[in-house]
Amino acid sequence: MSRDLTDAKNAELQLVIADRMASIGTLAAGMAHEINNPLATVIGNLDVALESLKSEGAKTLPSEEMLEIVEDAIDAADRIRFVVRDLKLFSRIADEGDHAIDIERVIHTSLRMARNETRHRATIETCYGHVHPVVANESRLGQVFLNLIVNAAQALPDGDAEANRIRISTFETPDGRAVVKISDTGPGIPEEVQKHLFTPFFTTKPVGIGTGLGLSICRRIVTALGGELTFHSEPGRGTDFFVSLPIARGEEAGEPRPPRVEVATRRGRVLVVDDEILVCDTAAHMLGGEHDVVGVTGGEAALSLLRAGQRFDVILCDLMMPQMTGIDFFAALRSFGPTVQGSVVFMTGGAFTPRARTFLSTVRNASLEKPFDMHGLRKLVNEMCR
Repeated sequence: MSRDLTDAKNAELQLVIADRMASIGTLAAGMAHEINNPLATVIGNLDVALESLKSEGAKTLPSEEMLEIVEDAIDAADRIRFVVRDLKLFSRIADEGDHAIDIERVIHTSLRMARNETRHRATIETCYGHVHPVVANESRLGQVFLNLIVNAAQALPDGDAEANRIRISTFETPDGRAVVKISDTGPGIPEEVQKHLFTPFFTTKPVGIGTGLGLSICRRIVTALGGELTFHSEPGRGTDFFVSLPIARGEEAGEPRPPRVEVATRRGRVLVVDDEILVCDTAAHMLGGEHDVVGVTGGEAALSLLRAGQRFDVILCDLMMPQMTGIDFFAALRSFGPTVQGSVVFMTGGAFTPRARTFLSTVRNASLEKPFDMHGLRKLVNEMCR
């Protein structure tokens, strides 16, 4: 006997994605708060710095204070970058395959996503043991941790964050499994509820707060990874959830090599193609000390320069542009030969279409996610200009 499970598997995937998007929707207001707070710091500090630079005489800030203002703005901007990265990770419609991932990194991402749920209810404690990477899908495993952390927070009352605790610890078992333990000091789960905890659509939360699918889907995700999701709870003494996963072995672990720092041995020519002129200007500021940078706001303008005989060592090209996309621009470069095509580095703030995602996954050229940091951009360009 045989059965075609394609439709069932597709339906299960859609259910997982729907639950993930529902979680993001629930947390949307909190995520806006997490963006607006550091954004206020960025704008406020830059306004002060600009006012000082425009002023004359005694009003000008000392260099030490100016340095502190700029550093605070950079730190706040980095917080925004992490929030956006987390949102992109959790909102992926097409999940990538399983690979070796760092559990602690996924936990940190989930904690940032859930921060607005937890910060008014509990003090977060983390205790990490030495845990090897596990083979998993980052967005799906993050979905599990996010659900468990939000559930722990919602089990605690508002307004007594110092007394309440959510504790996350990691350790390895002798049989080679990585375990994440998520504990809360809440009222615990009543015995009559415990036996229904993983039943689909069973929920004790008010209408509009929970779908009853979260824990059921979490168990499916963990089981599919060869792991186990269990819990222990006593009324009045809190609840412990345990996520147990097999650790990556051999080649799966994929120990990364330490990055090699490259220095440009010559001054190169860099073309920046982006529909946002501010991105072109920023890249020019970052690279201008070591390279000659030309910025244009579209693929056609870039092709005109190449047809006029201009040559570039590196072409930084935005993937998603309104007139000519980075994909179409790359295809048009075939007439200039493989060397020119090979000099393209794609910049992307997010591959929103199936075509763009497929292209990025198959093209051999390097890519940079926006917002890129100055040191990473310089390192990549310097390597290509050796």
